[in-house]
Amino acid sequence: MPVELIYLIVLVALIIVIITVPKRPVYEATFVAFVIILFVTWRWDRLGTCLASSFSQTILYTIFAFMAFSIVMKETKVMDSCVALITSVCGKFKGGAAYADIVANTFLGALSGGGPQNIPVVGSMTLPSMKKSGIPDKLAVNVSAFDSLMGNFIPPSPTYAAAFGIYAGFCAASGYTSVSSAEMWGVMWIIAAVMILFRIVTVFVSCKINHVVTVPKEDLPRFRDAIKSGWKALFLPLIIALPFILDMACSGFVADRIGAEAAGMVSKSVLLIIPGFAAICSLFLGSKRPKFTELANAFAENANGIIMIVAMVLFSMFIGNIISVGEIGAFLSGLDLPLAVLALIVPLLTSVMSMIISSVAITVFFGNMILAVLVAAGASPLIVAAMLPLICGGLSGTIPPSAPCLFIGANILKCDLRGVNGIAVRWSVEQFVFVELLFMAACLISSAVML
Repeated sequence: MPVELIYLIVLVALIIVIITVPKRPVYEATFVAFVIILFVTWRWDRLGTCLASSFSQTILYTIFAFMAFSIVMKETKVMDSCVALITSVCGKFKGGAAYADIVANTFLGALSGGGPQNIPVVGSMTLPSMKKSGIPDKLAVNVSAFDSLMGNFIPPSPTYAAAFGIYAGFCAASGYTSVSSAEMWGVMWIIAAVMILFRIVTVFVSCKINHVVTVPKEDLPRFRDAIKSGWKALFLPLIIALPFILDMACSGFVADRIGAEAAGMVSKSVLLIIPGFAAICSLFLGSKRPKFTELANAFAENANGIIMIVAMVLFSMFIGNIISVGEIGAFLSGLDLPLAVLALIVPLLTSVMSMIISSVAITVFFGNMILAVLVAAGASPLIVAAMLPLICGGLSGTIPPSAPCLFIGANILKCDLRGVNGIAVRWSVEQFVFVELLFMAACLISSAVML
């Protein structure tokens, strides 16, 4: 067993202890663990390189930009209008409030990513509706929590940005021809569609078991009113998708005029400009036109949350530059395991890490190693990279002890977490098994195609 794997086990144990005993935030636990690991490994010679490499990553900007965009959407009431419209349609069916939560989180995930920031926006409207339609509180919280995570693997998102950056760097270093960010966006949407269907089936079965009814008519938004106030907001997903579509359709045209290298740089810049461009558009598409002071106050109120998430990702990068996870990858490759077995081991590793750190941090921390190991075993680098946001972020935020999505949802409904955690563990296992099988199938099929 490589010493790096021992360091990783110690790291996970340290973070869990710091979270559960003194009950400190995850970002603090991650920083303390980094300092302790630095002393244990005594790799002070890497500190300067570690800091410089971490602070130079564009993913830090992307995370901030997408979170800032989500604040603008909240202030302009873009999502309020969309959720009301979705609920007015889906709420007429049995369990409709739960399906509305899936659709709304898919919509929001495609706009600004996923995770704990989604639940206050969507859950504040769908959770009370779920309760009124007879869905038990503990089930409703889990529906909202697990739905909120879909934004982690629905592009564009910070996790997508991290995965594409790792993929492009890996291809450049390994001699593979990389596709554009738009083409990877298309592949990831196919994966996301499969997971959306999985969420629908899960909710359908749960609603049948619990004999869920429709949302009371008096609590449903009127479709006519919802469409009147929110129709403009429906253009926002198109605005975000359009740069990717144009990039895919016009890549050859652009390359012929400015050269392949310059066209590649233009393609890589698409994700960087989308959050700011979409934020500006949402100011005109929302039902509310916030004043500058209102936006400034909103950013001030959410500054701590943004800083905590960016800090956690940054500290995770620090750890990744101190602990050479490449040695863990070399150890796995040296075992000469079949691709199918490796495809089962990797999601297990990332799921354990998702108990304590964010999906972006896991992607940054393990992404290159995962690509190296699975590609060496025969998998397609594009398929592995496109699956990274799912295997790194599909459960990040719902597995105790650090389960912010569950905490936020339970707080909205004022319910006990004990029952919530029981369902969360069962659903986590079910989704883990499904993702394991999906990941293994994708890797094996891509390997067969490459042969």
